[in-house]
Amino acid sequence: MKLKKKEISNWNEMASISPWWTVLNLDKYKSDDFEKKEFFKTGEKEIELVMQHLKELKIRWKSDNLLDFGCGVGRLTQALCPHFKHCTGVDISDKMIEVANRFNRYPDRCTYLVNQKDDLKLFSDNQFDIIYSSIVLQHIKKGLIYRYFKEFVRIMKPGGLFVFQLPYKPFFKKRVKNIIKKVVPNLFLNIYRKMRTKTTAHSNMCWIPARKIKRFFDEQKAELINKIPFTLYQQNDYYSYLYVIRKL
Repeated sequence: MKLKKKEISNWNEMASISPWWTVLNLDKYKSDDFEKKEFFKTGEKEIELVMQHLKELKIRWKSDNLLDFGCGVGRLTQALCPHFKHCTGVDISDKMIEVANRFNRYPDRCTYLVNQKDDLKLFSDNQFDIIYSSIVLQHIKKGLIYRYFKEFVRIMKPGGLFVFQLPYKPFFKKRVKNIIKKVVPNLFLNIYRKMRTKTTAHSNMCWIPARKIKRFFDEQKAELINKIPFTLYQQNDYYSYLYVIRKL
């Protein structure tokens, strides 16, 4: 499965209307009239919880190079910078990266890159100590998720960690909504989207059962160390796990 131009244009269109709301779907972020420090503090809260979880697992890791996959405007990348010597944020949307660069408080050790390919060839083998990704993979089609999974293992250093959030099943009410979407014509769905977000561009939601995640990484010579419920953004109507994978 390959990345389509339409998917790239969708994210750029949503970012042009409201990059903040595109990252966190809360009404207060639809306009530009809010305190940006408060927005970035949501990233600091998340990373604080993640770092605490890794410490509780008593996992050792190097803090040289980190990759934030699907960095958006840098909400999490900026929060990760105090913990690593260098952080790289990569995103499909050049519009998002423009905003991320404007709000980069660590220009000497934080780099943002645009990648609009269905691979990560811009990075070398065994480059990163940790790869982090949150509320990103859920918007990518399953075939492409597995393609990126392989790339993550390739660019991780031996003993490196891949820490990521991904839904494993939808709420019951979401299952009902998904059934309704399948029978409602796209014309009416687009009218609804236009009224709600001023654009017909939208992101799909994907979920993968935890057992399939484990099986896949077992085959890639990487181990699932731990998974815990991830509830920070459960307004998306999906149950999620935070996974910790280590490259063998």
